[in-house]
Amino acid sequence: MTSTFDHAKRMQLLRSALLLFVISLAISCATTMSPPRGFLASSDGSLNQWLDTRLNVNFAEVRVMNLPLTDAFSGMKMAIARADAPVESLKVTLHASDVTRRQALWLLAQKYGLRIAIEHVHKQPFYISISKFVFSGFIGFGLGDLALYEALPRLGTRLTLLLAQCLAAPVGALVEWLWLGTTLSVAQSIAGLVILAGIAVALAPGNHFHLDRKNLFGGAIFGVLAAIGQGGGAVLSRKAFQLADHAGQSIDGGTAAYQRILGGIGVAAVYFLWARGRGRQGAAGGRVEWSKAWPWVLVNTLGGPVLGVGCYQWALSTTPSGIVLPIVAMLPLAVIPFAWRFEGDRPGIRSVIGGIIAVAGVVALTLVH
Repeated sequence: MTSTFDHAKRMQLLRSALLLFVISLAISCATTMSPPRGFLASSDGSLNQWLDTRLNVNFAEVRVMNLPLTDAFSGMKMAIARADAPVESLKVTLHASDVTRRQALWLLAQKYGLRIAIEHVHKQPFYISISKFVFSGFIGFGLGDLALYEALPRLGTRLTLLLAQCLAAPVGALVEWLWLGTTLSVAQSIAGLVILAGIAVALAPGNHFHLDRKNLFGGAIFGVLAAIGQGGGAVLSRKAFQLADHAGQSIDGGTAAYQRILGGIGVAAVYFLWARGRGRQGAAGGRVEWSKAWPWVLVNTLGGPVLGVGCYQWALSTTPSGIVLPIVAMLPLAVIPFAWRFEGDRPGIRSVIGGIIAVAGVVALTLVH
């Protein structure tokens, strides 16, 4: 009985080894095969020359959406479709040496069941992507932050950030799905919700029900507007990066942050003039207060809009807003010790538990991403 079982086990291992050998042989043969005559056929001589240039291809889990942005395929616009899955959720892997671009694309099409069309990228004016970044700053930095600062004195730091940060992620994911077609996997969505749940547990203050009705209602309205501004601004930045890539431009996070600041300054200037006209700015006593406040304003400006937003924009250049925003939403956890120091809002065990939940969600989101 034992010998029969051992013999069956050996045969199973032999079949598995034979199957792996056949697959490896098929892949090896495929890299030496030429694609069909009509594959990516074009009357454009320069395009055919580009497609028939030989090179080494090394794709390791590259998203189909970003395939044209790799070194081997830059400068062209690709239309890639698949019948049974959203294209943007598909990752492709290909390792081939001394093949033409046409052959590499054919191998990808055969391996993953893709339909591929390709054409030259028509250069867009340089100001197209810049205008999107400025408009992103107008929505996010300008209107979004303006609403945030209107909510702060009404709701307090923790409740304001709870509304703005936890609502910005679903707003951004929804807008990007409707506009750009970006989808998140179930695992990514669950991990994002875990992060937001942890933040909600950590930041939810225990005294918000003691706010008067006027401040609670007005603050909630401004908090929701701040979330819409942050989420919408993030998606506009995603669109701006796409336009820049299609135009052959390379924009880093710091440059994007600077352009967004231009849009925000415009909103701030208009609001400043409006507030000054309504007498909302102090006169004699204002100078004394400003002398105490300007160092904090300087540190806040360098730490947030410059360094922080630069990294934030860098993340948005490669990652959907539905993934970036939940991670960015963890930043308000850092406000807990400051709220304790400056506002007397002492954190409890709930804040610690919420922070642990949020960190666990980020770890999970990193693993599934």
